[in-house]
Amino acid sequence: MDMMNRMLWVLLPLLVSCSSQKQLEYTTPFRMGEPYVQPYVTATDTDISYYEVMIPILSLDKENAELQQLYYKGMQLPLQITLKDIGNVAIARYTPKDIAESQGTDTRQQSEKNDTAGQATVPFPFELSETQAVISYVQKDRVKYAELNGIRLNPAVQLQGDTEYSTY
Repeated sequence: MDMMNRMLWVLLPLLVSCSSQKQLEYTTPFRMGEPYVQPYVTATDTDISYYEVMIPILSLDKENAELQQLYYKGMQLPLQITLKDIGNVAIARYTPKDIAESQGTDTRQQSEKNDTAGQATVPFPFELSETQAVISYVQKDRVKYAELNGIRLNPAVQLQGDTEYSTY
């Protein structure tokens, strides 16, 4: 019995620590179309003003799952579900400055930046290629993660007027 207690104390921390790791789900309570990135430029400037990652939502039972965040290019971006011409779309928006900050800041600088803002440092939890992202969603009070593959980059669209970063 004493041996059993020792084994339990050795295995228990391992079991608890494994449960906090972010595991990818392979089946989700929603269906997605092919994701793409849409860059936007202002009429007065040729530089990219902002990007939108568009994820067509083919089916989603909002009572069974709620889309939360998009992990993409080292960034954690909030998702907003919007009705567009193509149907319901989950959109995550970011700027060129967001990309530079996520890729150009080393861990120590990010830690100092977060410490001054009163936030804990959280490393990016996934290793992804340029065409991959991870979407987080809540199902039955539990956060789950699903991988997106094959994200394509569309040609830039010119915004009308001087709109720099319009709302959804």
